[in-house]
Order: sequence, then structure tokens, then C-alpha cells
Amino acid sequence: MSLASGREGGALPLRTLVMSQLRPGTPASSVLAGGAIFATGDLVAQNLAGDPIDGARVAGSAGLGAIYAGLCVPAVWHVAESLAPGVSLVKVVKKMLLTCGVLSTIGNWLTMFARRWLQVVRGVDVSGSLRACVSGVNRDIWPVIRNDLKLWPAFTLFCYAVVPYAYRPSLNALAASAWQTYVSTVSARTARGD
Repeated sequence: MSLASGREGGALPLRTLVMSQLRPGTPASSVLAGGAIFATGDLVAQNLAGDPIDGARVAGSAGLGAIYAGLCVPAVWHVAESLAPGVSLVKVVKKMLLTCGVLSTIGNWLTMFARRWLQVVRGVDVSGSLRACVSGVNRDIWPVIRNDLKLWPAFTLFCYAVVPYAYRPSLNALAASAWQTYVSTVSARTARGD
């Protein structure tokens, strides 16, 4: 049965097909939410820095968010839940260690790198080299990881232990928006050489 055929002998109307893919919990809705989360975080970061709104930077953040927050983060949370289903203390701690172990380190590094590389490609970051971009992220990642580990383990434990599976993406989206404001601020500040 194809995606478009939902009833015997005919295709679903386009509106029904589109709406079925945009309901919460679907990959399409996660991608849209991820883009919106990162774009919002970047807009707030630009406003807090007193910078004029850079639409290209916001668009780059939205694209990054669609991929990272829309696909990668839910995949990590799903794998953790699949490997240790349930809410016993041991299982919740295992899920938190996996989630934070991947997203707090590799995830933060990749999002900082992508934000900076987009600035290099656009000509905003005058260093203009891949080596300088990697070096800058390596220099600045440790305070981000330290701050991440002050927040996300407790939040993740709370989510895995208390929040029903269906509501975790929404709650995580709220927290991620604030976190992405911070990451965007750090990435932009160091890309400018502040």
C-alpha cells in the first residue's frame, strides 16, 4: 500500500495526506518544529546581542534545526527508549547517559561547527578556513558542554521518568529553544572574534 492510498480503490485527498504527515510525532512535524526551534533561538540570540536581524543566518539555523532537532535528536531519544524501555531507576539513568552522552558532546560540537561553517561560507566569518572553524569550535566547546551538563541530565531524567512518551518531544522543544539561543549566542560571538 502506498502512502497515498489509504482506502480501498482510491487515493487519499491531498489535504488528508499532508495533514496526516504534519500531526505531532511524525517526521515531517519534527522537521518543521526543529527548524522553528533553531530559528527562534537564533532570532532571540541576535536580538539579545543587539545585532540587526540577519535573515540568512536565521534561515541557516532553521535548516540546521530541521536536520538536527527534527531528525537526529528524536532518533537518539527513540534509540535510548528502545534500548531501555520502562521507568525503573536503572533504565531511566541508562537512557539519560546515552542521550546526554551523544547530544551533549557530539551534538553540541556538530551544531556549533555547522553554525560557524555557515558563517564562513557566507563570508561573515573572516577566518574563512575549515581549520580555523574547527579550531574555534574545539576552543569553545568545553564551556558549552559544562553548561549543558548542568541542565540536560536533570531535564532528561525528568522526561524519561515522568513525562509520557507522546509529550516528550513538545517539552523537549521548549527547553531546546532556550538552549539553542545560548548555543547560537556562543557560536556567533566567537565567530565574530568577541
